[in-house]
Amino acid sequence: MDDFEHDNLPVILPTYDDDPLLTTKEAAAYLGQAPSTLATWRVRWSDGPRYLKIGRKVYYLLSELKRFRAKCMRTSTSG
Repeated sequence: MDDFEHDNLPVILPTYDDDPLLTTKEAAAYLGQAPSTLATWRVRWSDGPRYLKIGRKVYYLLSELKRFRAKCMRTSTSG
């Protein structure tokens, strides 16, 4: 999944310290999840990727999504 298409992101992409900020919808597409799953993860603090909240808007840093995805890697189904 490292071949995430930056072409699908908005033309004017907001950034945080040069790290692209993705909306919940974009982050969900990157992770292969529904946006509602990310919303649930935000409520259950420890389940999902870290996010940035500015006012009422929620953003995910692309680097955080990559970190979260790497953290989810498993070598066994037992744990």
